[in-house]
Amino acid sequence: MWVKFCVFFSAHVGSQDVFLVELLAILCACELIGSRHDLSHRPLTIISDSLSAVKWVLGCFPGCNSHDQVLQDIRMWLSSFSLVSVEFRDRSTNSFADSLAKKGLNPAVDVVRWSVF
Repeated sequence: MWVKFCVFFSAHVGSQDVFLVELLAILCACELIGSRHDLSHRPLTIISDSLSAVKWVLGCFPGCNSHDQVLQDIRMWLSSFSLVSVEFRDRSTNSFADSLAKKGLNPAVDVVRWSVF
């Protein structure tokens, strides 16, 4: 039986490019999963409140040349995981994620929390 858990994180990235910030959040989630070898072969879902970022990652949009390297890095990570998916969830259904994003505006605050339930 799998244990359910959730990882919440927030970090200041210093970019005004909203799409890049959303892609970096997905990349950070991939890196967090990759840092835990016991997780990379478990069914996991990376949830983003950016429909455009999710569509770029899934190849539904061509993306933007300036973000190609980040997209390639995300896709490389995802291809190395057997059961990890990326999904869109509207911000209105996830106020906690929105509050974490606001914490990321402060360069002095980085948050990573692992919750098991």
